[in-house]
Amino acid sequence: MCEIIELGKKIQQETGFHLSRSKFMARLIMALVERSTVNLSEPARSMSHGIKTASVYRNLQRFFRDFLMDYHLISRILVNFLPDGPLVIAIDRTNWRFGNRDINIFMLSANYRGIGIPTPWEVLPKKGTTNTAERIALLGSFISLFGKGRIAYLLADREFIGREWFSFLIREGVGFHIRIKGDAVVTTPKGKTATASGLFNGRRKKEFRGARISGPEVNLSGRRLANGDHLIVATTLPGKGSIRTYSERWQIEMLFSCLKKRGFRMEETHMSDLAKIKKLVAMLALAFIWCHGTGEERDSRRPIGKRAHGRRSSNLFRYGLDNPGKLMSPFNGQRELFDIAVIRFRESISTMTLKLIS
Repeated sequence: MCEIIELGKKIQQETGFHLSRSKFMARLIMALVERSTVNLSEPARSMSHGIKTASVYRNLQRFFRDFLMDYHLISRILVNFLPDGPLVIAIDRTNWRFGNRDINIFMLSANYRGIGIPTPWEVLPKKGTTNTAERIALLGSFISLFGKGRIAYLLADREFIGREWFSFLIREGVGFHIRIKGDAVVTTPKGKTATASGLFNGRRKKEFRGARISGPEVNLSGRRLANGDHLIVATTLPGKGSIRTYSERWQIEMLFSCLKKRGFRMEETHMSDLAKIKKLVAMLALAFIWCHGTGEERDSRRPIGKRAHGRRSSNLFRYGLDNPGKLMSPFNGQRELFDIAVIRFRESISTMTLKLIS
């Protein structure tokens, strides 16, 4: 398709990637959208116009093995997709096993219209939780690229706690809403020491200002849930509503769901090499914003329907991903929408370059 060729040329012009690689990336993005799987045999079939599928498959293998991806540049393209101004960011991990290998992806995302947009990420060479150095490195990557002014506040689950980590965030002036564990030791403003769950035994929400968790001073909001667990959120920000604000963290969970079983089925990859998986996530991230932008355009013309409970029946990513074959066909009356998606994707790259120059 001529539009995909033009998209490849635009990628080459604005990124400096080799033209043949840029065109290949454009074709791969479209193939991932069309096939909705990372099993390379499927995108290879979509990309094999007049070429043997086996040959395309080998080209895909070489791409993931040999191509040197500029991840800072990819992150700039992804963040440029978002509106200007401070962003609500979240960090989390997603992991699965392939054979005897643990695949562990640590990602930072920016909330946008009900779902996280992927930005920096790392594929960890281990299973299990992150440590403070890994968290600082990932957040530091975002700050070095975009500055602290692009962060409204940070959201994270109970895994991402600790004295050094909290101290780093406070020292860097990064506000946060982070859920803490019920057995965390808390010192109240009156000097009383107790577990966090012990302070929030009732079903009614409570708040403690100026409490300390292993040193750093934070504000706490929490309550006991119906299942007996506790939802306790530590924040450095003033005002009430920390629990409600923390609930925005689900948008990174939605992102993982869309990258995996509800979208591109990332866990179906047979790759186990960490460098290849990191490159695969980059291509999925570009395909993701393609679908999200297409979903936004479709929603502006034909709004997503609502279910009985009043919530939308689909998110914008899924709305752009559904029926990609129809969307890409020039014979079904939706070609204009496809062309607009191409233009928007190209403009995202172009505007990113202008921001870098200025």
